[in-house]
Amino acid sequence: MKKTNKLAHFITTVVSLLMMLAVLSTATYAWYTVVNRASGNSISFTAAINEGGGDLAIGWSIADTTSFSLNFDEPNNSLYPMIPRNMPAIDTTLINDFVIGNFNSSNQTKNTLEEWICSVAGQDVNPHICSGNSDVETQNHFYLINRNDTYNLEISVIYDITGADLGNKLRVAMFVGTTPGNQVLKGIMSNNENIHYGAIVQGQKVTDIPTMTGVYKPTIEIIFSIPNGEAVLVTLVAWLDGVIMTDDDAEKDVEFGIRFDGIAIQ
Repeated sequence: MKKTNKLAHFITTVVSLLMMLAVLSTATYAWYTVVNRASGNSISFTAAINEGGGDLAIGWSIADTTSFSLNFDEPNNSLYPMIPRNMPAIDTTLINDFVIGNFNSSNQTKNTLEEWICSVAGQDVNPHICSGNSDVETQNHFYLINRNDTYNLEISVIYDITGADLGNKLRVAMFVGTTPGNQVLKGIMSNNENIHYGAIVQGQKVTDIPTMTGVYKPTIEIIFSIPNGEAVLVTLVAWLDGVIMTDDDAEKDVEFGIRFDGIAIQ
């Protein structure tokens, strides 16, 4: 019989993340005209394993080998519509390089041709990082743990973004690594590949702001491995793409759901 490097059964943990991002301002605004802010109302993970138990655990500590659920802290800071200044690269860009000092927002006005332009240079803002409490301290990463001492786990990421108004505007970047700070980008999750970036320049037309290439990953296409008996750290970074935010987005929300499926491989 021909050998295969994959087991015939799944060893799976299903992890669901619900993220509610609601624009708080009650004023009418376009992205750049007034202070636009959104806040995560609630974030929670729920994990369910196959009947009889699975080999993929999740927790705030690498020692959480019997944990299959965790809860994120409710965000305290508002999330402004924004864009990253620099375009990242898959398996290259580090988490700190992407997050620290990399996001900007602005104000907009119309020029004499009735075109929307950036009225001021980009101002520093921070994206939302999903965080929670371990036994020691609050941290911005969680662990996916392979409890199997024989087989590696191949992880597939399945996600869903819903929301009639903000569904196409939420961006969630996933970083994976083995130690804090060394996580690299595995993909940006979104309902479309038009993910804007750039250092906002005063007088720049909003329609001229570029979009990223090579980093958008549709559902199922983020895949990484966890060696047998080891774990990886995962960080999720979320923001609303400011270029396409509109007046009508006030007090709207969006829901983000994610699932990690693990398949045992030799």
